[in-house]
Amino acid sequence: MTKHYGARAIAKNLEQIERGWQHNYCMLNSCDLPDLPCEIQLVELGKVFSVPYDVMKQTVKSYGKRLRLLSPYKEKLAQAFAYYYMRVALPINIGKFDMAKIQAQISTKLLS
Repeated sequence: MTKHYGARAIAKNLEQIERGWQHNYCMLNSCDLPDLPCEIQLVELGKVFSVPYDVMKQTVKSYGKRLRLLSPYKEKLAQAFAYYYMRVALPINIGKFDMAKIQAQISTKLLS
């Protein structure tokens, strides 16, 4: 999100992210565990990177206690990630349909 947004625009964007309308972000809830407090977090799905397994394993060992997503939250994040990368852009948007034209076509087919 850009730095030049006002408070209203930021609130509107956060609301859209929370509702799942901005597909490039996923919102994770806060954690109120006394040992591991954490605010609401945004995952930017458009920025993907990889970490070698050995590095990840060493990092996990060095942290000790850590937050982990549980079901169904990890599935929600996985689904948001998959949805973001599986979207298909159409070369031409589907136009609005004319209800009168559709009703006329249906009537014609029913009479034949």
